[in-house]
Amino acid sequence: MIARIWNGSTRLDHYEGYTEFMKSRAIPDYQNTVGFIKLTFLRRKEEETAKFTLITYWENIEVIKNFAGDEYELAKYYPEG
Repeated sequence: MIARIWNGSTRLDHYEGYTEFMKSRAIPDYQNTVGFIKLTFLRRKEEETAKFTLITYWENIEVIKNFAGDEYELAKYYPEG
């Protein structure tokens, strides 16, 4: 099993909107990938910033490449995100 950790941040006023995007668009995309095992989605508010951490677990590196593409060590971005 392989774990990937992604950390991101946005303005505090985008906290709820970004959370909803993760729950409705990004997380289902992860979950629908063959070889995906599980994930943990963490979020917190710090002063004027919203912080997000996503820890995903995968069967092997090939599954991650299938999900993320050739540059699998970088975050996967969504056009509407």
